[in-house]
Amino acid sequence: MRAAEERLSADIAHIRSGDAISDRLHGSTGPSLLLLGNSLTREGIIPDLLAAANQQDLKVEAYHPDGSSVNEWAYAYRRYFDRPGSAPDYLIIGAGRSHLFDGELPPDDFGAYYCSWNDLPRYFARHVHDPDDAAGFLLSRISTAYTSRHRIQPRVFTAIIPHYQDMLRELQTQPRSITGQEEGELGHRNLAELLGAARAAGTRVAVVAIPMPEPYPLPGSTVQVIADGGAALIDARNLAGIEVSNFPDSYHLDAAGAGVLTEYVISQVQPLWWPDSTHGN
Repeated sequence: MRAAEERLSADIAHIRSGDAISDRLHGSTGPSLLLLGNSLTREGIIPDLLAAANQQDLKVEAYHPDGSSVNEWAYAYRRYFDRPGSAPDYLIIGAGRSHLFDGELPPDDFGAYYCSWNDLPRYFARHVHDPDDAAGFLLSRISTAYTSRHRIQPRVFTAIIPHYQDMLRELQTQPRSITGQEEGELGHRNLAELLGAARAAGTRVAVVAIPMPEPYPLPGSTVQVIADGGAALIDARNLAGIEVSNFPDSYHLDAAGAGVLTEYVISQVQPLWWPDSTHGN
């Protein structure tokens, strides 16, 4: 399983690339930018356009595990990028509905991919409530087969259950929270810690509220945490030029919509980060 896991899932290969991305950021001779998010960021923000918008040979890297949220991003950032010389100069966090709220963190992926040894006390104090949680975390730490069982399951179900992928996609587009609480009741501890780690490293941060087919709220508590963390908020939820037709799978932006969103992000960060750039002029 250790030899085959990256062929089993392109997403696993991407998650495993955290160290390599960190090394490339460390070796960058010019300014660097990290895109952090999930598939909404992968499909919605175009790295090459960001790189071309800066006149100083900007190095752009991206880390966007499928189905992840700020819970994964905060731990992954500390594990892979909060290192001397590896912290990016700029960080753009892309999020849709519910991706900036705290939630319970399942032990499997966190044990295998996201939680560093230094973060073990933090994870155990917050999310290990009984021996089952501890066992699951430790098993995922040492057993790739145990960790990957959830990625094997969809392949099997797709083969034997008609329309399984269509139904799964429909369920994934429904607004919901991990904990079942109302969004206004959820906290932002992981977001605050992520912004704090970036700020301590001197990284300039922007949080992008990515357009989705259905409108979604941006609570005042979220806006306040972003402001308190010293980050810029780019609210692109109702961006002009993006229509329902730009969401071919009813969730992700198509290439045209991604171009519109990326150009808008550039227009917002340019006066803050790259005032000498001539992009768009």
